[in-house]
Amino acid sequence: MKIAIVKPDYRIVGGFEIVVDRIIKGLKKYGHHVDYTKVDMLTKRFNIGNIKVPENVYNKNEEFFRYAGAIQEFEKLDLGNYDIVIATQPPSYAVRHPKTVVLFYHHLKLYYDLYDVYVETLSKNPELDKQTKETIRAIDSKYITNDKHYLAGSKHVAKRLMNFNNIDEKNINIFEAGINDNIYEFSGNVDFKSPICVGRHEFPKRPELFLHAMKYIPSIEGRLVGEGGKTEDLKRIDKYLQEAHQKNIKIEDNELWKKTVFNANKLKINDTIKSNVVFTGKVSEKELIKEYSNALCVVCPSYEEDYGLTAIEAMAFGKPVITCSDGGGYMEFIEDGKNGFIVEPTGEAIAEKIKYLNDNRDVLEVMSKNAYEFSRKYNWNITIEKLNEYLERI
Repeated sequence: MKIAIVKPDYRIVGGFEIVVDRIIKGLKKYGHHVDYTKVDMLTKRFNIGNIKVPENVYNKNEEFFRYAGAIQEFEKLDLGNYDIVIATQPPSYAVRHPKTVVLFYHHLKLYYDLYDVYVETLSKNPELDKQTKETIRAIDSKYITNDKHYLAGSKHVAKRLMNFNNIDEKNINIFEAGINDNIYEFSGNVDFKSPICVGRHEFPKRPELFLHAMKYIPSIEGRLVGEGGKTEDLKRIDKYLQEAHQKNIKIEDNELWKKTVFNANKLKINDTIKSNVVFTGKVSEKELIKEYSNALCVVCPSYEEDYGLTAIEAMAFGKPVITCSDGGGYMEFIEDGKNGFIVEPTGEAIAEKIKYLNDNRDVLEVMSKNAYEFSRKYNWNITIEKLNEYLERI
């Protein structure tokens, strides 16, 4: 078959881009011709329909106008020569083709599953954001429709499609991305030293909860793996939490990740305080494998995660995973008490399970074996085989 994969291009390479690249390689091995078409999302498009948007107006609601402009670009794509089109991130599902499959991991999150938290936390103009939300959802209702086929990145994502867009369950299949081969096939030595938290330092990944957890267990060293736009703020938060616990000052977790981290530059910090958390910065794949292989456990504190690849990567090394009860897709991987723990989104609750694993090595050993066995089904060869069979049926 001749297949087009279409995607918005933010000029970054993250987990989703890696998934798409793996899909392209896999489908080509099955003999399909696959083309990859991108629409640049950083270009400002001031002509929306028949309206020319003034730059000062555009800049006041850039997220919306970027979205509206991109929809036009996807609609204009000439894809008639392809047998199937695979759309990906918003708003690539605006493409026009009779056989469109949407590899769906999320909506424009700030105006769907993150809307309430966003308004509470970051909004500078709640009324404008409300209007934007209503407009974007109205626009999406024209494109996220039951005449398309959906591959949802998790059961949690599938529920969003049903709840927000009334997509019929029979039109949704679950796409389970595989684990990177170098991780899936790892056969080196493993140890159980420090708890780690892996991921981008962005809202709403909530590494703040991991930092807070470590202050309840000062004798254990934690490792925060990765970097992002909030890294320097998190370093200040870390010292702030360290001093607060030394002085027995109560810190509210909800306030911590929703408010404090966005005002970290205003915190009075004692730079002489020594922390029990190591910030690794950005790591290579080789270094990431080392972090996983030496981890006591892996903490995944994200709010409303779409899929949760970090969890199954961790389990490929036999590491139990601790996630939160509002963690979205992460919870699909965790059998509480068997291959990890699902806890309340607080530093204290996370710390309790870290300490439990550290102090009960016999339990840790059993959970490690369970985690490893669970990870075995997330194999890219299996994933691509299922995807190929699915596309052949359409």
